[in-house]
Amino acid sequence: MGIFLPMVGYVAARKHNEDDGREWNRKKIAEVDRFVGAMRIAYREGWGEALAPLTEHTRNGAEEIFKIHEKTYEHKIFFDNDLINRPQMKEMINFLMSNPRGGTICVVDKNDLIDNNGEQYTITQCKTVQLMLAIPVLECGFAKNNGSLSNKLARNYGNSQIIQDIVMSALSMRDAHTRRMGAHEFQKRLCDMKTANLSDASAYRAMREAHDAGTLCPDCVTKWASHQNVINPRAQHIPSHKVA
Repeated sequence: MGIFLPMVGYVAARKHNEDDGREWNRKKIAEVDRFVGAMRIAYREGWGEALAPLTEHTRNGAEEIFKIHEKTYEHKIFFDNDLINRPQMKEMINFLMSNPRGGTICVVDKNDLIDNNGEQYTITQCKTVQLMLAIPVLECGFAKNNGSLSNKLARNYGNSQIIQDIVMSALSMRDAHTRRMGAHEFQKRLCDMKTANLSDASAYRAMREAHDAGTLCPDCVTKWASHQNVINPRAQHIPSHKVA
């Protein structure tokens, strides 16, 4: 298994103890930024052997030409202080799912992605937690904490084996998330679009707006497309890019 570049960072604003959160959030952003930057350097210096670039290919007659896509080298950190609408989370997912699709998410703590303020996830966060089954996620932690990925990378800089260990960590997190997604209590937190009755005008309008905004998860895109085919069998097929 490898993980694809670009690797992007995501931080959700938090308070820490009695702190107003500003200093704590700056530290989290800096930690994610440092880790993402170090992984990019590992790839560019040639010892990030388990990191894979996004590629594009063209044909020159019978010859197929592969080229590393410039998206591979992007360096982006997304910070959300609106934990209800999560606009930066939406921007992050749009970026990762843009052509060519692919990339990896880095967080200090996985709870930045899977925690929510209410009982139920919003549409954007619901889409994100479901796409985590396809998008690798790394929980880097803080470099000062022994055992964290940031700490291991700092102590083994230049050693390709540490990149292998980091990739295995992403695989382990994906397996854990697969189990989490199957839990009944977790399923109940997903947004209500999946169970919405589209014969109801308000539910139909809400799903149409979410579809047009690109915030529906893949399951709900399938539900929307199926409903459209039922009410208008001759309608054009919904473009695949809307699934993202």
